[in-house]
Amino acid sequence: MSKSPSRRFPVTVTQLPVTRCQICHRTVAYRPGSLSEVLTDHYRRAHPACG
Repeated sequence: MSKSPSRRFPVTVTQLPVTRCQICHRTVAYRPGSLSEVLTDHYRRAHPACG
């Protein structure tokens, strides 16, 4: 039995816009048009005491 060579699949890298959290200064990537939703989710998860 011969082993089939491992194949490398192309990976698509998408450049997303990023913004910074005002509290922890971490960069948060978001899809265009969903900035407030992504930031709200980040604040809920990363800073529950602030909300």
